Amino acid sequence: MEQYSLEKIAAAIRQKRLSMGLTQEQAAEHVGISYSYYTKIENAIQAPALETLVNICETWHISLDRLLLKWTKPDQITPEQTELLCELQNVDAEHIRICRDMLDKLLAINKEQSEQ
Repeated sequence: MEQYSLEKIAAAIRQKRLSMGLTQEQAAEHVGISYSYYTKIENAIQAPALETLVNICETWHISLDRLLLKWTKPDQITPEQTELLCELQNVDAEHIRICRDMLDKLLAINKEQSEQ
C-alpha cells in the first residue's frame, strides 16, 4: 500500500467528510477542532497533529491505517468491523496473527466472488 502525502491525507479526509454528507464546519464540530484548523487540514495547508488524526478516525469510525494508506475500496470496512478491530487491541500477538490470517482468507474469497 502506498503511504499518503499531506495532499492525499487531505483528500482522504475530504472524501470521507463528503461521503458522510457533512460540511467542513459540521466536520470540525464533530471532531472537536476549530473550523479554521479543519479547513487548513482539508486544504493541505497544515499537517494535522497525530492526536487530531486519531480523533477524526474515532469520530468517523474508521481506522487510522485506512485513512493514511491507499485503499482501493474506501467503504470496504464497516463501523462494526472497525469496532471489532479496536477490540483486537487487547489480544496477544499470536492470536492477532491467527485472526489476520483468517481475515486475509475471507478477503481473498470476497475478491474472488466479486470478480465472477
